[in-house]
Amino acid sequence: MNPPFRRCAGLLAAAFCVLTATSATQGQQDLPRVQLPAKGPQPAPLQPQIPPQKQFADAPYTHEKTGEVAVKSTDGKQKLQTLTIDKDGRILALVGAPKAVGMPIKNATSEVHIFTPDGKPITVVKVEFHATAVAAAPDGKIYIAGEGKIAKYEADGKSISVTPLPYIEDLLKDKDGPRKQAEDQLKQQRAGMQNAIKNYKQRLEALESKKEEDRTALDKRQIEQYQKLLKQYEPQEGKDDPMLQQMIDQIIGRLRTVNSITFSAKDVFVVCGDTKGFGYSVWRMDGEFKNSKQILTGIRGCCGQMDIKCCGDDLLVAENTNHRFARYDREGKLVGAWGKRAARVVELDSFGGCCNPMNVCGLKNGDVLTAESEGFLKRFNAKGDFTELVATIPLTGSGCKNVAFAVSPDEQRIYFLDLNGSRFLILDRKSAAATER
Repeated sequence: MNPPFRRCAGLLAAAFCVLTATSATQGQQDLPRVQLPAKGPQPAPLQPQIPPQKQFADAPYTHEKTGEVAVKSTDGKQKLQTLTIDKDGRILALVGAPKAVGMPIKNATSEVHIFTPDGKPITVVKVEFHATAVAAAPDGKIYIAGEGKIAKYEADGKSISVTPLPYIEDLLKDKDGPRKQAEDQLKQQRAGMQNAIKNYKQRLEALESKKEEDRTALDKRQIEQYQKLLKQYEPQEGKDDPMLQQMIDQIIGRLRTVNSITFSAKDVFVVCGDTKGFGYSVWRMDGEFKNSKQILTGIRGCCGQMDIKCCGDDLLVAENTNHRFARYDREGKLVGAWGKRAARVVELDSFGGCCNPMNVCGLKNGDVLTAESEGFLKRFNAKGDFTELVATIPLTGSGCKNVAFAVSPDEQRIYFLDLNGSRFLILDRKSAAATER
């Protein structure tokens, strides 16, 4: 269910609870609850689930934590949101406001903190917009994206340019663009709510049929609430329709929110919200951010998370709601997809939770690393076969989240984001003997 529809449906449902609960309890006494005997064969009790970090407690792993670095904005108010690494092994840590559902945050500022491979601070790059993605190009240039634009910097943090994403401007000029999509979506939503609206109209009419002097305080409250709720779904034409404008703003906002940016030797790939539905699109551009082409559309992702990484000339996508990672060529043709949803007992070669893997990265030999919200880091070979558990990382808090990670140029060290803890962890390869333990 999309956010505007969910919000209004929730208001209707909440009002129903308020309106009915009060009248249902008036003049009634609590009745004793009677436990009836169960009939027929009963299913075996479910086995208790194993806490995520204990699921693979006895499995061998290749990397262990050797350090951590806390990162916050220079004023201490903003937290670490994502990270990447450049060709020299420096960590680029993006600090700012979280990605919002809908429009990027206006008048927000962001920072990219640059660290040595050992986690020592080097410098801070200031960004005058709500940045949501960071990447380093093969030539060492730093790119920070968000709010419908990409800022380019030298490796030392000197600003070079800020470029609007060209495909956004093209889409906004299209008469069948965001406005047409919003009109179609709103029409579908209103059609789907007709039965509920009809029900509430009948209740409102019944209340309003009472004489003014006969209406109770509860009747008056119910009338007022029904009128407010139904007004939101009254069909309106043109730009004065508040729900239509809200939908247009949301579609444009999702377009302008950059979830991930990645570079191959000749292409730039950007992932952002789709104009149709509530999935994601991948756009390909050249090194000057021109000649944009949409190569993927309708990719499903949960919790505002969609990660992509280049692997040679191809593109890896963490399709978290499909519980798989996929590889596409530069034209968007599917090369292969691997992974499966875990059963109740999570296996090493499967992905658990509501939506995993969240993040992905390709290695020089074609192997792929995947990261899950629970802190599992796994390795698959170029054929998509699970090969080893890299690490199980205790993270701050629970739930679905960005678990961005970056691999050092020699592929021996890994930097792992702890989003809720506003820090990154340093993982180093264990010795061969220790790995087997």
